[in-house]
Amino acid sequence: MKLTLADGHLAAIHAHVQQEFPREGCGLIAGRDGVSRAVHPVRNALQSSTAFMMDPIEQIQTMTAMFDSGLDVVGIYHSHPFGPDVPSFVDIRQHAYPEAACLISTPLKSGWRTRAFRIHADTWSEIELCVTA
Repeated sequence: MKLTLADGHLAAIHAHVQQEFPREGCGLIAGRDGVSRAVHPVRNALQSSTAFMMDPIEQIQTMTAMFDSGLDVVGIYHSHPFGPDVPSFVDIRQHAYPEAACLISTPLKSGWRTRAFRIHADTWSEIELCVTA
């Protein structure tokens, strides 16, 4: 399994999580068949540096627009401003869309690193994250 981000989508995610730093940034990735078509930042209602919860109204509005456009949720992204660069216990427990990849961005000295995961039941596995040019 893999997720392919179209040109500019990884940069959009990184710009959003940088803007939210030191709070966790979060959002949805719309697409079809494992390929992104759009990135949708969603406000973190918790405004926390260690947890996120998408603003419920924004999340529903965004998902409705995605589905109305014939797109699926192919990924859910959020940042871990202070690590780790893998899903936390809370991430695993709260991941409600097993068909969607979980992307986690962590800061580096110069920029951000993003990894993609498949969360199933009570564990996770890393999946390939491809970025088209």
